[in-house]
Amino acid sequence: MQHGCVINFTTTALSTVLTNKYAFQFQTLLLTVNTQQQHKFLVNCKKMRPICGPKLSICCSLLSTWGVVMLAVLGGLFRANAVAFIEDVNGNWTTQAELQGIYVSVSNNCFYAAGGYLLFLLFSVWQYKLGSSSNYQVS
Repeated sequence: MQHGCVINFTTTALSTVLTNKYAFQFQTLLLTVNTQQQHKFLVNCKKMRPICGPKLSICCSLLSTWGVVMLAVLGGLFRANAVAFIEDVNGNWTTQAELQGIYVSVSNNCFYAAGGYLLFLLFSVWQYKLGSSSNYQVS
């Protein structure tokens, strides 16, 4: 990874020094190098073994889907100042503006947690795809 940073830095430094013809050829060479590095990364990702099995990844996917849906709905209800959740809002509030701020804060926390569940959902689906694409042979 550090080599890519050095190469990108030298691209900008050398392209200003070289003529347009040579700078274009140099940038084309570096683009080819970066493309080869990306290809190596993709090949290595395909060789990876799954961390969890297909049953666990399906279970985690289902739980994550429920977490995303539930927290998104709760976040929307808190953003809409649902009166049913007044007991769930903790804090000392005396004015309507303070209560509004607390509702927005709780709503943001629900959306952040839904984003975390969404990331875990993507990871679980990726693990399922990775596990189902590999061939298991019994010897």
